[in-house]
Amino acid sequence: MRFNFLLFLASFLPWAAAQTGIATPTLGYAYDPGSRAIRPVLGIPGAAMLGAPLRTRFQPASAAVSPSQDYAFALSPGAGVRLVRWNAGRSSVIPVEDAIASPDRIAFSPSGAAAILYDSATGRMQALTGLPDSPALQEIQPAGSPAAGAFAIADNATIVLATSSGVLVIGPGSSSSPLPLPGSVAVIAFLRGSLDLLAVTHSGDLYVAKNINGNLDIHQIYTGDEQTASPVAVQFSPDGATAFAANTAGILSTIDLNTGSIAAVSCQCAPTGLEPFGRAGLFRITEISARPLLLFDGAGNRLWFVPAETQRSAQ
Repeated sequence: MRFNFLLFLASFLPWAAAQTGIATPTLGYAYDPGSRAIRPVLGIPGAAMLGAPLRTRFQPASAAVSPSQDYAFALSPGAGVRLVRWNAGRSSVIPVEDAIASPDRIAFSPSGAAAILYDSATGRMQALTGLPDSPALQEIQPAGSPAAGAFAIADNATIVLATSSGVLVIGPGSSSSPLPLPGSVAVIAFLRGSLDLLAVTHSGDLYVAKNINGNLDIHQIYTGDEQTASPVAVQFSPDGATAFAANTAGILSTIDLNTGSIAAVSCQCAPTGLEPFGRAGLFRITEISARPLLLFDGAGNRLWFVPAETQRSAQ
């Protein structure tokens, strides 16, 4: 009954907007591999639907959307990396000169002002700053070019890179120094506008490292268990007081960084990440597919879904 009611609300949104002249609000954007396009999600949590694909005059084979939800990196075979921007339904596309032709991993800083492109086959890593208005590219070459297990970039372009040899801090000038975190770090995330970071090991141990460029302070906040082991992503809450983690078992955990207390909910899915989605504390945890798109509301420790097109067309 609840599912049908949400579908009714989603179908009602475009009609209501047309009658009032008020545009349907956009929650965020995501890449749709089925239509090979970037698409908006329209509405509000609990009553949302997929919007029409952005017109880019090409069909990207993949794309990564910035946390700012106003640009993305799109990849197509033989065409390299292109920066797609949109505003009021109109998009523009520019090539990113000298970028890695086919990066298989892309990571954004919390605000989207910087990003990392990484090619796991060669170990080549690049940092992009000045995004999205004035992109500038820098090759990242840590000592020995170790294979990256996990990495993250801060808004000021400081990078933390976890490898089998340990964890490195790489400054904007490419100088590097070790960070005393376990070598088994699996996922990392910075706090927006800060050099504080979260790190979760493969076994689920959660660490907070503050002031990594100065008066370093590292604490283990949580001892790993089935709720946090095998993590796929971690994120700060907007105020930096809480950590959100997702693991391969489909458990979304909310951990108080002051007390270490945890609340968890299962999505009954295989999360692909915790992608910031339009508003503070809301994250996209799955991709667009034939199944519902799932969103995690960290503030309320709850899940929302956006119906798949096949479900809507079958009604």
